[in-house]
Amino acid sequence: MGRKIWLVLFVVVAIGGVFIALFKTEESQRIPEQGVDEESTQSPKSNEAGEFTVVAEDLDTPWEIGFLPDGDFLVTERQGTLRVVGKNPVSISVPGVAERGEGGLLGLALHPDYAFSKFIYLYFTTEKQERITNQVVRYKFDGKTLSDAKIIIEGIPGASVHNGGRIAFGPDERLYITTG
Repeated sequence: MGRKIWLVLFVVVAIGGVFIALFKTEESQRIPEQGVDEESTQSPKSNEAGEFTVVAEDLDTPWEIGFLPDGDFLVTERQGTLRVVGKNPVSISVPGVAERGEGGLLGLALHPDYAFSKFIYLYFTTEKQERITNQVVRYKFDGKTLSDAKIIIEGIPGASVHNGGRIAFGPDERLYITTG
C-alpha cells in the first residue's frame, strides 16, 4: 500500500465554525497508554527557598508545547520559530509561516512512534497569492533541524483571526486538527 494517507473530513457547523480533519497514516503505531501523573495535576512546585524554576524566557507569542522523550520540549512561536527548550536549546525558523493577526506557527504534534520515526507535525498559516490559508506539514526532526517536509493537508481556510490550530494524535492513531 506504500505510504498512503487516508483522509476523512468532517465539517461541524457551530458558532464560529469548527473543521476537523482525521488522518490515518501507515507509519502510525499503537499509541501507548498514558496514565495521569498525580504530580502533574498539582500546583507548580517551588524549591526550598520558595522560588520557582524558570525553564524558558523571551518567548514570542508561544502557542503549543510538545514534550520530547529525552525530557526536552518543543515550543511553537506564532512568528514562525520552533524552539527546543532543555539541555541543548535551539531555535529553528519554519519556512513558509505567515504571522497574520492570530495566525502563524500554531499547532504541534509528535508522531505516536516519534522515538523511532522522528516525525513531528506542524500546523501553520501561510499566504499564497494574497490568500491566507492554513496547512499541516510533517517533518523529520533530528533535535536540531527540520527536514523531509511533506504537506499533509493544505488550503484550510485562514483569516486574520480564529485560525484554530490545535493538533493531536488520538487513541485511534488519527491526527485530529481543529480550526475555527
